[in-house]
Amino acid sequence: MLVRRLRKGDTVKIGGGDLPEVVIVVRQDPDASLSLNFEAPAGVQIRHEKRAGDAQPTAIRSHLPNDG
Repeated sequence: MLVRRLRKGDTVKIGGGDLPEVVIVVRQDPDASLSLNFEAPAGVQIRHEKRAGDAQPTAIRSHLPNDG
């Protein structure tokens, strides 16, 4: 599946079957900017890989109750 454009309220699900499911939800912040919220089971690592020349890659931490 190719996702070209995401809008506020859109949800993308990745995985399923034998793979853990990761859900990406587009949310609007109070300052009107958009954020991607990642929902993943404990043990699934989600990383934000920066472009070449940017600062070091940083891990994205989920804020879910089941996050270990």
